[in-house]
Amino acid sequence: MSGCKKILEHISEKFHCKVWVCKKVGRRISFINDLKAGIEKFEPPQVICEDDRYVVLAQIEKPSSEMVELCWKVIDCVRRCFEENPEPSGKS
Repeated sequence: MSGCKKILEHISEKFHCKVWVCKKVGRRISFINDLKAGIEKFEPPQVICEDDRYVVLAQIEKPSSEMVELCWKVIDCVRRCFEENPEPSGKS
């Protein structure tokens, strides 16, 4: 996931915001460990992009189209990482 983390760090540096990735779990979302970058701001988080499994959130007033495009790259990266290394199901 280090490639995904690097994209997040690039986004946070370029757009001066905090950005992170969550996984959808039913009607809720769950933070994915180590997939965050940037410094906490006093702005409410907003959904930058999402698909059927993942959400990228950021604390930014108005995301640019370039930021949205980069966030989609993060989702693609996370999907590839989880497909290559599926999470354990807890069943033996």
